[in-house]
Amino acid sequence: MELLFLAAIAGMLSAFGLQTLSQYNLTKRLRTEHPRLWKDLGSPGVFFRTSPHNALATMGFVWRNDAKALGDPTLARWSRRLRFSHILGFAAFLALITSAVMLDTGVGAP
Repeated sequence: MELLFLAAIAGMLSAFGLQTLSQYNLTKRLRTEHPRLWKDLGSPGVFFRTSPHNALATMGFVWRNDAKALGDPTLARWSRRLRFSHILGFAAFLALITSAVMLDTGVGAP
């Protein structure tokens, strides 16, 4: 169980790193190559350089796969990576919670 717990932490850290890199590159690409869309999304940034409203607008753009319709393969790639990082982070979070409960209750212990 300790191995699952450590793997979940590693997965969350990996997802966080991939999410940060993807979000940075996605917003940079939007700002430089699609400035009108970037403005329409509220001029999103990374972490504290954006509001919750802008972050939700950007996530809607990413999850609707709107980048594909723009015909920009680089933007579409960063959008896919950002979606993947969210899925990886969610799966790692579930594994972390599951392993923490199993460690606490002793389930699966020899």
